[in-house]
Amino acid sequence: MKHGKKVKELIKILILKFLEKENLHGYLLISNIKEITGISVSPSMVYLILSNLKTAGLIEVEKTEDRGKKIYKLTKDGHSFLDKNQAKVEYCMKKSKALYHFHNFGGIELKKALHLAFEEFIDMDDEKRKKIGEIMQKCAKDIRYQIEYGDD
Repeated sequence: MKHGKKVKELIKILILKFLEKENLHGYLLISNIKEITGISVSPSMVYLILSNLKTAGLIEVEKTEDRGKKIYKLTKDGHSFLDKNQAKVEYCMKKSKALYHFHNFGGIELKKALHLAFEEFIDMDDEKRKKIGEIMQKCAKDIRYQIEYGDD
């Protein structure tokens, strides 16, 4: 499964889990996703997923507030989906927690730094490229070592 599909599937499960607990509108769902994962998702992605879930019969609009905000509610089929896919749901909840910790323990900064290095690499002189390359190799080696062996 491609990264984009994995993210959408994770968000789909999170939305269903949030709606299992209480009926919510889109912006509260977006806020809850950020709170549990540490990542910001675009409203367009969330509303597309909500539309797909509604079409699939897993959620419905309970009511629309005065300002046009739709309040979403889990349907019986939505509850059944969560029950039938318990292992997937548990995996997504575990993955959400891992995302939150990854982002808050430096993952965001590392991602930004790697993106910047990639964008600027072509314009760097050879000495700077070599230095950045050494830093990236050491970082990758240290991360792998820590994962495989811990503090031993």
